[in-house]
Amino acid sequence: MGRNTRMQRQSRSRTSFAASLGAAPFKGRAAMSAYQGASHTDLALSDWQPMAGSADADLLPELGTLTSRARDLARNDGLMAGGLQTHRDNVVGAVLRLSAVPDYRLLGWTPEQALEWGNKVEAHFRSCADTTDCDAARTLDLLGLTVLALGGEMVNGDAVAIPKWLPRPDSPWATRLSVIEADRLETPPYLEGMARIRRGVELDGEGAPVAYHFRAAHPGDALYLRGDEAWERVPAFTPWGRRRVVHLHAKERTGQSWGNPQRPACR
Repeated sequence: MGRNTRMQRQSRSRTSFAASLGAAPFKGRAAMSAYQGASHTDLALSDWQPMAGSADADLLPELGTLTSRARDLARNDGLMAGGLQTHRDNVVGAVLRLSAVPDYRLLGWTPEQALEWGNKVEAHFRSCADTTDCDAARTLDLLGLTVLALGGEMVNGDAVAIPKWLPRPDSPWATRLSVIEADRLETPPYLEGMARIRRGVELDGEGAPVAYHFRAAHPGDALYLRGDEAWERVPAFTPWGRRRVVHLHAKERTGQSWGNPQRPACR
């Protein structure tokens, strides 16, 4: 009896204190929830029980479905296709130009030396970027490769490019970009279950990429695939620190190793 009496007194005290502040009195256990959005008794929210997983645990198991639906919308929805094209035009534009303006004070140069150096670098840039010499597939210039990568990141959530050293007798440049579909970035079957490999992205203890695992062919290339199930492990960096794989994606959460295709979120 003593304990019940004390609880009743405490309840009356809380009610009186709330009333003195102009607040509504407590209404049973429901008043214990500080946020209405966290209520388990509200009929509108009672069936809403999402999982509280990590960034990769929430995204990666459903990434294939999200990506396929995003691509379907980009192909078949006129409004979506127009929005993507407008966004690409606004972000990239019609031409890529390098503005080589070195900090001549830091370098100990004169303004004239900096201008001369900048003009030479810009000319070399144009001789590579404005031709298909920069493309490993020899089909797009740097503008086209940029638009291709941006479109992949917008629709798929990810874009992947590999800088390659491919000397050719008809070109003064040997560094070329190979833009590939992010679908080829995949964990080999014999490495499945390893915690540090997230859908082909191999990470170190700090979450930094160590290597990327690529399939030799696109997994959905049903028309031309001839049983090529080989994988290649490509280190993220060269021994001297140059990046070997460019994985373009936006991170929304800590620990996220892939991008999220947002378009299918709209019904």
